[in-house]
Amino acid sequence: MTPLPPLCIYRREPLGPETVRAHVIPQCLSGRLWSTTICCNDCNNAISPLENDLCKALRAPSAALRARDAENQPIRAEVEADGKTYDYADGLGNLRLPVPKYEHGELVFPLPGEPDKLADVIAHQLWRNGLEPAALDSGTIRIEPDRTFHIKPHPPERKMLFSGLELGTDAHMRVVVKMALEFLAYVRPDDARRWDVLRTARLYVRDGVGDGTLPARFDALSDGAGLFRAEDVSQLAHAIEVWTHGQNVHYRVTFFGGLHVTGSLSTRWSGPAFSIGHALDPQQPSRNVTKNTQSDGPALGVYHPELKKQAWDKFEEWFMARTLEISEEVTARPWQAPGAPDLAALRPVIEEKFAALLKRKRQPRPSKRKPKA
Repeated sequence: MTPLPPLCIYRREPLGPETVRAHVIPQCLSGRLWSTTICCNDCNNAISPLENDLCKALRAPSAALRARDAENQPIRAEVEADGKTYDYADGLGNLRLPVPKYEHGELVFPLPGEPDKLADVIAHQLWRNGLEPAALDSGTIRIEPDRTFHIKPHPPERKMLFSGLELGTDAHMRVVVKMALEFLAYVRPDDARRWDVLRTARLYVRDGVGDGTLPARFDALSDGAGLFRAEDVSQLAHAIEVWTHGQNVHYRVTFFGGLHVTGSLSTRWSGPAFSIGHALDPQQPSRNVTKNTQSDGPALGVYHPELKKQAWDKFEEWFMARTLEISEEVTARPWQAPGAPDLAALRPVIEEKFAALLKRKRQPRPSKRKPKA
């Protein structure tokens, strides 16, 4: 007898070969857990904009803490401060390069200091101006360091990272509940499909429908399920924990090891006891751990409105201390202002990056611009 296909945890639609991957933790938050047996494509697509909004809110702190995405690429962020724009990644910011300009019929553009970044900038500007690497031999492009641009990498400041950090909207909280519910489906698929018991959570995630019984709150006091020891997870870990306590199914989602959101997926649980958790290191996404036990976890602490401020104050203090440690470590490396580039040495790298850029763009190139007289 052919087994029945799994059903979407939100709308009970059958899932088949055409079902795309659903990521439990968004990829931009280093999440590598995924499954094609969690939700249908329509639900996946409906939730994706909410995940993108959460990722946008966390992009600057992620870049400041040297976090990487699921593909192990540095998370980058644009940060405005004192009228300047910084491009942040790997724990520090570089002031954005000025735009290229034409001088005496020649295209001139400023350069950063590192050879690999030099090749990146040159390849991009060639592509942007409709030129080929052969133009480097034509005499129409002058490549030299900008003498006004000798600015060292910039460590992040409190005002740069927290002035625009808006976390905790309804969309963000729906993603938090989604992570908890889909992690339950990933580890315990049958329990996640107890339709009536988890109905409120499913409706809240998928359609934003709530009756006030599903709070998701910032919480400085909860210890979660108690599954992880200090040596199991990194200091900066993102984590999901879901556990039963009597008739309750509680969850805690943690960002950067210090910012916790807690709540309950159900207060009418009649299934088996369990405690499950997943934690990952956003600086090294391949470092992750999943735990699954057949026992209840602790009760959630009593919540009061002051806890949100306590949670944020505690997180901000810890976060800035760790961020400054990372930036000091990075900016302490030897740094030298950019000099004249060695185009002969850079040429193979420029051509390689130019070819990769053409392949990645997969779109018509800009029309060739004629240098101004």
